[in-house]
Amino acid sequence: MPDNDNWQRTWDTRHAMLERVLGKTDGNVLHAGIPFNLGGQADVLLFSNHIPGQVAATCNLLGEPSQKQNKLGTFELVIAQRSNHDWGPMSISHVARYTCESRIEPGHTMDLGNNFPKG
Repeated sequence: MPDNDNWQRTWDTRHAMLERVLGKTDGNVLHAGIPFNLGGQADVLLFSNHIPGQVAATCNLLGEPSQKQNKLGTFELVIAQRSNHDWGPMSISHVARYTCESRIEPGHTMDLGNNFPKG
């Protein structure tokens, strides 16, 4: 496990890169019950000023050695929603672990089945 200073620098770098693209976060971090580096799900940042609605982005994957790199390298997952349902952040938090098992290329899609909220 990386030391706390290295973990904080990595987190701060990922956070800054996401804010460069999506604007300032809401200040909220949805922490996974089991940390990603211990086999759990990803932490998620929320952004409400990028689009009408909410954007959620994982913040554990850029530079993560266990992630299967695609043709662009490592990446974070992002989902945009018209409202503030928790299904979006929860979905990408869980899918993040899948990126360590299978290579996901730009343009790939995934059927989320019954994970969408009603309506």
